[in-house]
Amino acid sequence: ALYRMTEKWKSAQFVVAGPFIDNLANSISNISNIDLIDHKTFSSPVFQLKVSITFSPKEKFALYKIVSLTGNILEGELGFKNVLYSKAKSNKGDALAALMELFDPDDHNIIYAPTKKEAESWAQKIAPVIGSLNPNIVNGADQKIKDLIEFLEDEVHPKYSLIRALRLGAAFHHGGLPDIVRLEIEELYSQSFIKTIVCTSTL
Repeated sequence: ALYRMTEKWKSAQFVVAGPFIDNLANSISNISNIDLIDHKTFSSPVFQLKVSITFSPKEKFALYKIVSLTGNILEGELGFKNVLYSKAKSNKGDALAALMELFDPDDHNIIYAPTKKEAESWAQKIAPVIGSLNPNIVNGADQKIKDLIEFLEDEVHPKYSLIRALRLGAAFHHGGLPDIVRLEIEELYSQSFIKTIVCTSTL
């Protein structure tokens, strides 16, 4: 691809960039003979934070650490109603649901799940928490959400698990959903009708 572009646009310059990547120029020079300038900046083409949460046995809190691109670190404790160590190890859906209780109801959240099954099951755990934090969603669902629910009732099944999640203001998104449903969930999220999606890499 690099050779074809430089052949077609001889005077063009190309910028190859990414966060947390060292020696990017060396990698490219190994596959091309293009003149390269390696430059490191504090500004990133992508906003990315590294976040870790550490649970401890028999404790109602977890330690968090947030690391920015510039190396700044924020650390502290998250307090919970219950001990979450065992849930975090054995049932991540329950642990995520407890974490969601700490979030602002107006936050937009995208939660990555490694499989379709986990995306669906985690969304089912999280949805009741979202619904309790946003009672207005449950009581007055937007017409677009109602239309999607009606479509799913007709085309999939009246008791489809995505319907239960949507009624509480959450959704899941994966490759097993029909294209039209995935696109509609993305649109509802971008318009803030849905504020929490549990998804696989298809999003």
